[in-house]
Amino acid sequence: MKMKKGNHTGHVIIGGELLFYDAKAPYEKSGMSIRGALEYDAENDLVKCHECGEFFRQVGNHAAHAHKMNARQYKIRHGLLIGTALINESTRCAFIAEGIRRFKHNPQLLWDRMKKCRLSLTGRGEKHHRTAEDDNSKRLCDIQIIDRLRQATQQLGRPPTKSEMLEFGFNAKTARCHFGSLKALFRLAGIQGREGCKWENRTLLAFISNFIQKHGREPHQSDCDRGLIPSYAVYWRRFGSLRRGVTLARKRQFRACDLPTETRIRPVSAAKARASRQRFWGVNIGKFAIGGTRESA
Repeated sequence: MKMKKGNHTGHVIIGGELLFYDAKAPYEKSGMSIRGALEYDAENDLVKCHECGEFFRQVGNHAAHAHKMNARQYKIRHGLLIGTALINESTRCAFIAEGIRRFKHNPQLLWDRMKKCRLSLTGRGEKHHRTAEDDNSKRLCDIQIIDRLRQATQQLGRPPTKSEMLEFGFNAKTARCHFGSLKALFRLAGIQGREGCKWENRTLLAFISNFIQKHGREPHQSDCDRGLIPSYAVYWRRFGSLRRGVTLARKRQFRACDLPTETRIRPVSAAKARASRQRFWGVNIGKFAIGGTRESA
């Protein structure tokens, strides 16, 4: 039996759980079905074959006879876990109940089965690798991440920051793991990414020179964390380390015109700030300030 074109079954099986189709949507297409999940017809208790799009009680037997591939090859081809059962729910529940009954009657049988499986996997040198079914269970496949980014952009009215991505269920590390970089993710989603701060080398060195001139000491990583100068990661990428940037800044003659106009704020020393009961602060919202004062709350 075949579903009408453009319709879906209403339910999916992911990681052994029966879920509503829309609970994990959208999905990546694989053959005539979706990647990393089994479409399940709850009304007729049938599972959809990825290769031909028809429904069967046991897809594994059908794939072996009709498509000339065993269950293992079928699962790898369509991003399923090796332990996923290619059968309908009623049959799976019956197998589970029968297994529980047998293991309760003979507990040694369970131990022997576990040891046999462990030796089998060790003999083949196999390890668990991330599959599309793993990603679908966390709603973190490629198309789902793109969908979340578009939703975040629509709600915020602008591209989300790294911290805002966490509120929508994914982070920058996950995006880099799937797409290689955040720029690639934004490009695939059709969204103009955040430009961020693109300082020239002379500007970065000018920040350090101005800091030394105003505060009488070299900047440390904690000063980067407070936003008094650009982040430590920027100096590490450009010069190898902040210490290397300080060495180059001392060799270069500092000119006030090298600093962006919006950052030329008159700084105060930490001692003066304490004396006047003011808090030493910096700006870290895309435009860095060398320093300033703000009344304590």
